[in-house]
Amino acid sequence: MHRAQKENSMVIASPSNGRVAIGEVNDNYSDYASSAKLCTDDDSNGLERKWFPDFNERRDMANPDLELGMNFSSFMQFKSACKNWSIKNKRQICFTTNDKTRCICVCHSDKCTFQIYASHMAQDDSSIQIESINPSHTCSKVCENYHVTSDWIAQKYLEQFRADPNWSVFGIVQRVKDDLSFEISRMKAWRAKKKAMEEVNGDEESHYRKLYSYFLELQKTNPCTTIIIK
Repeated sequence: MHRAQKENSMVIASPSNGRVAIGEVNDNYSDYASSAKLCTDDDSNGLERKWFPDFNERRDMANPDLELGMNFSSFMQFKSACKNWSIKNKRQICFTTNDKTRCICVCHSDKCTFQIYASHMAQDDSSIQIESINPSHTCSKVCENYHVTSDWIAQKYLEQFRADPNWSVFGIVQRVKDDLSFEISRMKAWRAKKKAMEEVNGDEESHYRKLYSYFLELQKTNPCTTIIIK
């Protein structure tokens, strides 16, 4: 199935009065709309509608559960959730369309039917919503994922770097392998550690920028103090 054809086989949610209700659903994918998180309500016309949850970044980002109608604060948050989902599930995804109005996430394999379509909930609303989704992969899992970058590793294990500044490169490589079953190079592990420690300690340049402010504060609180900065 070509990617251009996938959208016709999606579960689709349609907005209604600023909230989101189930729209037309293709019979082949009707099961994808079901979720224990969804709750029902009746609108003013007596029609039953289904309302959808907001994505909680602090709670859900480590293990995203992407579903029809889920709301995101921005495209960046949506893409980060998709990347984390792909890493967690050992799938390789990419974004074929990514502009100011919509974002389409698909499998890296042209033959796979996986696809998620997200766009703004309203023209003047910055919130993003999953409007259609086909979560089934027809391809095999991957052993490498290019979304596992040094930046991603630095953020995922930031607290580990904070607790153990001497964490070895070999230890980082082994931890990623144990946790994710992905092999990373020693260079990537070294870059991840460098970025993490810069965030933990602050880079030298930013520290030097604070010296003049410190100088002014000393003059203010200790008028008789002699201070020389070279």
